[in-house]
Parts: sequence; structure tokens; C-alpha cells
Amino acid sequence: MLHRRSDRAAATVRRRGAATLGRRSRCLPRLARRGLASRWAGARRGCRPAANAELRRRSTEELTALDFDGYALGGLGLGEPKTQLLDMLERSDALLPKDRPRYLMGMGYLADVLEAVERGVDLFDCVLPTRNARTGSLFTSGGTVVIKNRKYARDERPLDEACGCYTCRNFSRAYLRHLYERNEITAAVLNTIHNLHFYLDFFRKIRQSIESNSLKDLKRNILKSTKDKDNASSRFNDVA
Repeated sequence: MLHRRSDRAAATVRRRGAATLGRRSRCLPRLARRGLASRWAGARRGCRPAANAELRRRSTEELTALDFDGYALGGLGLGEPKTQLLDMLERSDALLPKDRPRYLMGMGYLADVLEAVERGVDLFDCVLPTRNARTGSLFTSGGTVVIKNRKYARDERPLDEACGCYTCRNFSRAYLRHLYERNEITAAVLNTIHNLHFYLDFFRKIRQSIESNSLKDLKRNILKSTKDKDNASSRFNDVA
């Protein structure tokens, strides 16, 4: 699997830093230099079983010999035990070049992202923020709010009092529930604005914590505040 990034895309990553979680000295200079010529390789995307360490090792070694600009890790987070997932990330970290960005495909739960960052992953993508927004599952600093629940029908508080997004600054939980229950497209729009803002702020905190050498503290505080300490399934609970 090869990906080519345009000069415009590289400039966007440099400007926003939203997708690169802290190791900018490793990721951005190379992407900016190569522009359209930037090449990415996927290490055994879709390899089943996901925990087949030997196949992944061979794939990674063969791809690194071709000197790509970045490496993607796929076929993970598909139901394998969490210990096997983390083991694969650790093995990949040991095999991949230290001066190239690593991209973990399709994983977005906060606890999973934090574990992956600790194991050398730089880039992520996931449908989680937008998909969950459309189904009324909203991430907040206190855990997930399932906005369709009846208890929010007269709740005049903002969705997340710690959030400065457009949705939280202008609309109450009760109004968001009303929109969702009436199947208004505005519900999906406002929910998506919030979830994306939440994730961008989450990534910003990770970058800052890496630069200040405080990632472990951030991880502990986030998991504690979201009531996700056990992380058995990498989900939030409806705790707000």
C-alpha cells in the first residue's frame, strides 16, 4: 500500500499539527521536503491473525529495506486481545526506523491512542468522532454523553462545561437532545463540531505532554477523568 501526500497536505500538517502527535522532528521535515514524492508503506495491513508476529516481522523488514518516508500499521484492533495489540505495537516500534513517522490505521479510542503513542506511533485516523456524533454519542471531559437519554431532556447545561467549541458555547444538552430526537440534520452537525473539537484538543494535549515529558501524567489524568481506568474495551461509559 502506497500513499502520496501533496505539498498542500504537507503544509497543512505543518500548520495545524493536528495529526502529528508530538514527534515533529521525525515526521514533518521529511514530509515537507518530499512533498508529492513522499511515499508510505503499510506493514501487513489486514494480516490475519493480527497477532502473527513472524509475518509482521517479515513484512516490516522487507518494507524498511525499500526506504519509505513513513510506515503504516494496519490489521490491528480487530478483536484480538489487548495484550496482543500492544505487543504488536512494541514489536513494530523496535523494527521501524526511528527517523520515520508511524501511522496506526483505524484506531481512535482515547485509551488506545495513548497506549500507541507510548509505543512510538505518531499518526492516527478513525471514523469514531464523526460516526459517534451522528449516533448521538458525544465525548466530554467527564466521559461520554449519550444525548438521546431522557435524563438530558431538561438539562440546560452545556454539553461539556470545560469545552470552548461552538456547540458547547451556544447550545444546551436539552436542545441537542431535542434536535437528535427530531432527527434534525443540525444535530449531526453540532455533535460533529463538538467531537472533532474534543479530539483536536486531545491531540494538542498529547503533543504538549511529549514536549514537556509528561505523557504518563496526561494519560493517568485523562483515564481518571473519563472513568475509563480499567479500559477493558477502550470505551467510555455514559457517566455525565
